[in-house]
Amino acid sequence: MRISPIITDYFHAWLEQDCDKFLGTISDDFYARECTGDVYEGKEIARRWFESWHTGDHQVLCWEIDQAWQLDNCHFVTWTFTCRYDNNLTTFKGISHLLIKNNKICQLNEYSQEAENKYPYGRPNHVSNET
Repeated sequence: MRISPIITDYFHAWLEQDCDKFLGTISDDFYARECTGDVYEGKEIARRWFESWHTGDHQVLCWEIDQAWQLDNCHFVTWTFTCRYDNNLTTFKGISHLLIKNNKICQLNEYSQEAENKYPYGRPNHVSNET
C-alpha cells in the first residue's frame, strides 16, 4: 500500500492540530465535501473550517489509514477515525476520494459508515475482513 506523502501530511495535520501543515497540503482552489454534507471551497474557507473545528475540547484522537489506491491523480483512502467533539467520543469508518494536482489536494470527498459492523441475518462464514 503506497500512500502519497501529501495525504499522510493532511491526516497528520488534523491529528497534530497544525493549521500551517494543513494549509500546505491543499491548493488555493481547494474543494471539500465532508460526509456530513458540509462543503468548503477555497483555502481561506478551509483555514476557517480547520481552526473552528479545533476549538474547545475538539480533537482528532486517531485517524488510521486502512487501505489506499491510486489511479492517476485520483486517490482513494479507507480509514478509521476517532475524535472528541462536544464532549462526545466518536469512532467511525470512512473513505476519502482525493484529487491531487501539483502535489496539492485540490478536491476531497468523504463518505462514512458506522464503525461497528452488524449482521442482522447472521454473519456469513466467508466474511473475513472487517475493514
